[in-house]
Amino acid sequence: MTDREMLEMLVQGQQQIFVRLDGIDNRLDRVEARLDGVEARLDRVEVRLDGVETRLDRVEARLDKVEARLDGVDARLDKMDARLDKMDECFDRVDARLDKMDERFDRMDIRLDGIDRELAAIRNRQDTLEGRQRLLEKKLDHLINVDIKHLQDTMDTIVALLQMNGTIPTMPGSILI
Repeated sequence: MTDREMLEMLVQGQQQIFVRLDGIDNRLDRVEARLDGVEARLDRVEVRLDGVETRLDRVEARLDKVEARLDGVDARLDKMDARLDKMDECFDRVDARLDKMDERFDRMDIRLDGIDRELAAIRNRQDTLEGRQRLLEKKLDHLINVDIKHLQDTMDTIVALLQMNGTIPTMPGSILI
């Protein structure tokens, strides 16, 4: 084998390596794009969590005010108990407060049912989206494999044509003539 033939073999080997490296770069670009999508989704989750925290702060502040108001109401009731001789009035107030609490528990129960339905819908939606993502990934992998095979066939054809034309020498032991 001559030096020129060895040099041509090295050049062809380098070209094949570059083609493979280009393929790896392209796949890494797609992986980075997917990671960008994941990060964007996490950003949206964090924004929503910020909103939830803000709402919790407001609710907590309102509950503090309600509690302070209830403390004031309790103080007034204590004074009224001291002034009133009839125990029935006190029982009526307690009963009324319990009714309000019962109504509040009913409303909370209804709200929790709604939250549970929303969570189930979100889970179903996530399952659907994950299934679609897996399908798209399979399609993408198939397309990538087809493109690499097509590129290799094209490169082999070009090398064969260049060898037939005499532009590049035919390599000993080469399948292409």
